[in-house]
Amino acid sequence: MQIRWLGLGLALALGAPAYAQDPAQKVVECMRANVPQRLSIKGLELTTFDRAGGARTLKGRLYVGRDKGAGGRELISASLHVDLPAELKGAAYLVKETDDYLRDGMFVYLPAVKRVRRVTGTFADGALLGTNFSYFDFKQLQNAFSDVSAKYEGTVDVNGRSSHVLSYTVVEGAETRYTGGKLWVDQEACVVVKGEFHEGAGRIAKQFSSPPGGLRRAGATWYLAESEMQEPAAGTRSTVRVTKVDTQSAVPNRYFDPTLFHLSP
Repeated sequence: MQIRWLGLGLALALGAPAYAQDPAQKVVECMRANVPQRLSIKGLELTTFDRAGGARTLKGRLYVGRDKGAGGRELISASLHVDLPAELKGAAYLVKETDDYLRDGMFVYLPAVKRVRRVTGTFADGALLGTNFSYFDFKQLQNAFSDVSAKYEGTVDVNGRSSHVLSYTVVEGAETRYTGGKLWVDQEACVVVKGEFHEGAGRIAKQFSSPPGGLRRAGATWYLAESEMQEPAAGTRSTVRVTKVDTQSAVPNRYFDPTLFHLSP
């Protein structure tokens, strides 16, 4: 809630004349423009809390990149790599946006299985490595939210800052149980600072949020240093802390290759 964490967003067609005056599309374009050509987060920490208050922490790295697709539109890819705990070291996950959102690539590699698996169907709604983020959520959180229709609903304050409000519905054919939701996008940073994922007739399945002061900058890029995903019905939540953001160093293309992304550096 493309979860972003660095910039949750909606990947609708950029620059199309039909959208030139659409306020929702203008917000989407701003979010995508905030994603640098290459970005690496070498300090990523996800802590999941169960109903009883027990906690489990994953530590790893995240790599994000933009490349031009066949139609000339820039497409976003993101690759997550787990370093701790020891039993999950080497696990990796890749989201690769395509020109056809129904064929966006989502891939997972688990050391215990020792092979890359494409994430499809109901598996896309499963927990990502035991956290409150699903595989589908991770796709959305990396600005690959291409399978929705968005509507602009004005502005409100979130954490003392002006934010755009977008409502969205999931289009037919998308592989998820979600039916729609809402996003609150910081007006200056073009980063989602609050979000809702709905099931059925508007029931809130998950809530994404960030604390006051959670927005940070690395060069010209805005990101959330802290955020959280809650599942109200389950009474569980996962927090995300981001450090060591680098938008200048080269990121090898293999991190975005479905056949190579999981290999050790």
